[in-house]
Amino acid sequence: MNRTIHPTPDEKARRPAWVAVIAGGAILTWPAVLNSYPLLFIDSVSYLLHSLTGQHPWDKTAVYGPLLSLFHWRISLWGGIAAQAVLLSWLIWRIQRATAGEARPGRHLVLVGVLGLTTTAPWFVSLALPDMLSAVVVLVIFLLGCERHPRGHAATAFLVVIGALAVASHLSHLGIAGAIVVVVAVMRRAVRSILVAAAPVLLACLGLLTANLLAFERPVLSAHGSFFLLARLQADGPATETMRRHCPSRGWTLCDRVDALPMSADAFLWSEASPILRDASGAPRPRNGLPLVGEANEIARLTLREMPLAVAGAMATNALRQTVRVGLGDTFDPSDLRGGVAVVIADLLGDMERRRFEGGAQMRGTLVTPPDGFFFGVLAVAAVALVVALLRPATRRRADWLAFVACVIVGFAANAFMTGALSGPHDRYGARIAWIVVLAAGLAADPPNHPRRGIARSTSARLASVLAIGICLGMVDSTQGAGPACVF
Repeated sequence: MNRTIHPTPDEKARRPAWVAVIAGGAILTWPAVLNSYPLLFIDSVSYLLHSLTGQHPWDKTAVYGPLLSLFHWRISLWGGIAAQAVLLSWLIWRIQRATAGEARPGRHLVLVGVLGLTTTAPWFVSLALPDMLSAVVVLVIFLLGCERHPRGHAATAFLVVIGALAVASHLSHLGIAGAIVVVVAVMRRAVRSILVAAAPVLLACLGLLTANLLAFERPVLSAHGSFFLLARLQADGPATETMRRHCPSRGWTLCDRVDALPMSADAFLWSEASPILRDASGAPRPRNGLPLVGEANEIARLTLREMPLAVAGAMATNALRQTVRVGLGDTFDPSDLRGGVAVVIADLLGDMERRRFEGGAQMRGTLVTPPDGFFFGVLAVAAVALVVALLRPATRRRADWLAFVACVIVGFAANAFMTGALSGPHDRYGARIAWIVVLAAGLAADPPNHPRRGIARSTSARLASVLAIGICLGMVDSTQGAGPACVF
């Protein structure tokens, strides 16, 4: 006797949810589709080489390269981009449940569509770089520490693992994650919530210590982080003054290049004229200067001890500058990708993938990106909308949404400090996380099951109308000094 197996109500509910999540992920990949290939940055090469050779990059963590290899299977980078897109769409779905009590497929697609058209989220989803995970850190730790919606042990474990990988994928994420854990502690004041929220951070630290011990025989969070700190300190002036004051009595090798300082942090780290890479005669230093890491650490510590106010002032200035640097900038400039990148892709993925990479709009120089003023205009209007929402009695009573807003604000500020103050202001650093401010503003309206609230007055519809103003204000060609690109 045949028996028909009917799906349970829970199974019926999950099907449209997953369809919406996957469809939302597809929406977020439109820049890669437009390019006809996943987008790359010069740092992507290090992660591809790590995936190819297994050699730990000296200037990066040992996480994102292996993660890429889990999805490209030495066939195509599209697998990694698809994984990033679906992950982010799923997290946005969970954030809706956590802050409004419910997520609906139609509302989710509208919200993701608005984010996809007006923010930098899809550009970083489409990019083979861990920058997309900066926002993931904020979203995951909020969900672990503040979500009240019932969640099984498997979902919690998955979030912890994703959070740990996201935190460990970039050193700046450690500071962002730590700041969000503090927010959870203040907002929830429950030991279990704090411990669960802190679990990804603890796992990430353990992983970084182990990886650096195996690769560089030093159980530290960053084996060569002192180079980056010294680069910032000398560019701002304090470390340059410290070196001039103590050279040559301290016997530092870098004293032979002190006359070339200060220089920009990027030049100090990467240019052919870098004091780390070449001595006063122009000869390459042994092992690309890596043995100087202890010396760099000593100079940085001495600078912090002797000139704390100057360092604090420079860091505060750079962090504030970073808060308004929100754009794609030169992230997709193909000039640094020509030559060796194609060779790496061919070795890793084959000649067919190399031809697809070289045929993409990015490499042909035809990829059109919105002007940076566009994203800043959207962010500014969303921030104003968020402030207005915070003043409304209805939203002030929504504790879960308020907790998310607190995480967003602190995460944005922590990102500005970890990148601007410690590395230097760059458009890409702000753009990678600024879109969560727009998400928070979009979730400010009443929950989707509120009576008399149809789709026309839902969160995403309101957000779309408000952001239209930001889009017009932001469509400014800063290089030409043109005015607004639309007329009301």
